[in-house]
Amino acid sequence: MDIKRKIYYDPIDYIYASCREYKEPKYMIGQHYHNAYEVYFVGKGKKRLFINNVPYVLEAGELIVISPYAVHYTEDTGPFSNCVVCFSNKLLRPFLSEDELAALFRGVNEYKFKFDEEMIRLIEICMREIERHTYNDEILSDKLAFTYIIQLINLLRTAPAQCREHLKQERYFVRPDIINSIEYMHERYMTDISLKDMLEYIHMSKSRFSELFKEATQMTFLQYLNLIRSSHAGKMLRRTKLSLPEIADRNGFSSPAHMSRVFKEIYGISPSKYRSSFVAGT
Repeated sequence: MDIKRKIYYDPIDYIYASCREYKEPKYMIGQHYHNAYEVYFVGKGKKRLFINNVPYVLEAGELIVISPYAVHYTEDTGPFSNCVVCFSNKLLRPFLSEDELAALFRGVNEYKFKFDEEMIRLIEICMREIERHTYNDEILSDKLAFTYIIQLINLLRTAPAQCREHLKQERYFVRPDIINSIEYMHERYMTDISLKDMLEYIHMSKSRFSELFKEATQMTFLQYLNLIRSSHAGKMLRRTKLSLPEIADRNGFSSPAHMSRVFKEIYGISPSKYRSSFVAGT
């Protein structure tokens, strides 16, 4: 099974922050996507980054911002160090107005950034402080983490033109109502939702919604719903000892047989064999 081509959903409930140095290549188990922005910075070495199947090379001192729901993964060429911060811009709403949020994030996902030594120092300070305060229980840690996120994105927003390189792929703008529909599915995938429910929620015709949704996700409504459910089922198979009927029920499948059929269509392996492969590898 070519697991690199398999896709899984990795939800970010709060903030994920990590600054690490790796002596050996670090391999990802597959493509994934978040409900959050991901800021990816390479401090040393080189990384190959694929976003929606478009390849980019990030060298030392370079940074890219990955949009929510963009499918991505990385490949290593050798030892490297990086800083990664994932967060939803919704977390910043207590601090910024909607107009301020829109202005702060406008265009930051359209470039690869290449920084000089002084800017690298500032970027690394922000990202390491985000990591420190994210996993610190001290008073004001939450607010300080959000403050450094705002500072980080503002550094990118105000970066001079010579630091910016347009990404190869022209980024399209996903309509807010389609983003709302995607979030609706991620919030309700465990229930018996249908395309009819979605159309009533989004107030759009079936043909128009299907066209816009496929443009944004490269999938139909049902394919995307099955992917979300299978991604969550896969996480439970890896991390829990719940039975297959319990996992099917908790993830919106009508029966274990329904889950097995959908899961195998997506991952090329049955849920039971998928679980066994992880048990065998531990």
